[in-house]
Amino acid sequence: MSGFHCFAVDCAITSLYRLCMKRNNSPSPTAYAWRRVGLYAAMGAALVAVVVLGTWLLLPRSEAGGELSTSDAAALLTLARAQLIASLSGDDLIDLDPSALPARIRTNGAAFVSLVVDGALRGCMIDQFEPHEPLYLNVLRNTEFAALADERFVRIQSSEMEGVRIEISVVYEIQSVAFDSPDELLDKLARAIAGVILRIDDEIATYLPSVWETFPDPTEFLTQLCIKAGWESGRWRIKPYPLVQTYRVSEFAESASPSPIVEQDDN
Repeated sequence: MSGFHCFAVDCAITSLYRLCMKRNNSPSPTAYAWRRVGLYAAMGAALVAVVVLGTWLLLPRSEAGGELSTSDAAALLTLARAQLIASLSGDDLIDLDPSALPARIRTNGAAFVSLVVDGALRGCMIDQFEPHEPLYLNVLRNTEFAALADERFVRIQSSEMEGVRIEISVVYEIQSVAFDSPDELLDKLARAIAGVILRIDDEIATYLPSVWETFPDPTEFLTQLCIKAGWESGRWRIKPYPLVQTYRVSEFAESASPSPIVEQDDN
């Protein structure tokens, strides 16, 4: 997630903790999860760093037209952390009162949740690209899926909890790409520099926008995406062509370490 601006925040943590502690007074894994989050808030440290690509102007708009704020992002990261603790403790989705959450994250949305340990991806999940349920609920669900159901990776153990870094990418502006030839597709993708979805029948493959940093050449980008999906490397240029869509994301993440000191780029 290089090239991102970091903002240290602790907004939303205390209020969310109080909200869920009222609903979780038993020593269940869910209550334990919220006690852990609340402990961080009580220490007075900005343990969550929201990482946003480029500028806040690129943040997604909700169905109601509102943008994600720093506190919205912090709330989602706090919820994801509590859900990770609950999931690794054998609990289900955490129980909370949605009416007390920020309005923006109660609107429908879709998001990738990625779990990183020691710089290596250990789980990444999105159930659907199109907004289909409240964003906060989608983040909770995909946190659970990333922790327990991503068979590409060795499942994260409870003992690794402290070393997990949560990254969230909220998807927006999904658009179909019309093209009549591989060259036309390459030209359109080179100008878009967005996330890419390839669909062939019931199979789907995607790369986030950040993968362009690894594969800046559109031909290599699509070739590697096909290989990732288990298809022939040049399948993207063979008729019938795959359905191609692009999308934007708003990306933010926990800080790499629990430090209240975070450099901020004012540019």
